[in-house]
Amino acid sequence: MSAHRQGRNWIPAALLVAAIPLGGCFLCPHPPDEYVDIDRFAINEDLPGVKADLELRPGDLNLPEEHGLTPLDLAVLHCMDDPEHPKTELVRFLLERGANPNPKENGVTTALHFAAQVGNAEVITMLVHKHARIDATDERGETPQQRAARFHNGAVYLSAIAAP
Repeated sequence: MSAHRQGRNWIPAALLVAAIPLGGCFLCPHPPDEYVDIDRFAINEDLPGVKADLELRPGDLNLPEEHGLTPLDLAVLHCMDDPEHPKTELVRFLLERGANPNPKENGVTTALHFAAQVGNAEVITMLVHKHARIDATDERGETPQQRAARFHNGAVYLSAIAAP
């Protein structure tokens, strides 16, 4: 399987493709203009533009795009493992605006799973402080801690959830 490498952490290419909406899909139940354009920020670092999108459509904050990922999920994935990157600010902004870090049902990958996978301690701490469920299981039955361990980020995850 092809993979994108970032230091010792990697994200499967299929996950990255799913995490980057291409502006609509014939299978998509919602037109692409209904989504908060996280990719615009991820590519151009246009936080003011995303903030403007949210002001115009605040109800879209937890609306998943065609691959089932919420704006928070996408923002976390775009952070990769660089806590100094400005994309971390987007995660903070979304959480402050009320983005829900917990899906409605169990068995769905959460933003905390993604943060654990990419090893971003700052984002893990932000999500836990906003009551992200540390016991949530994804499609594989893994908790965020188990996913962190699988991607060699177990120590980062454990220290981040213990942070004040």
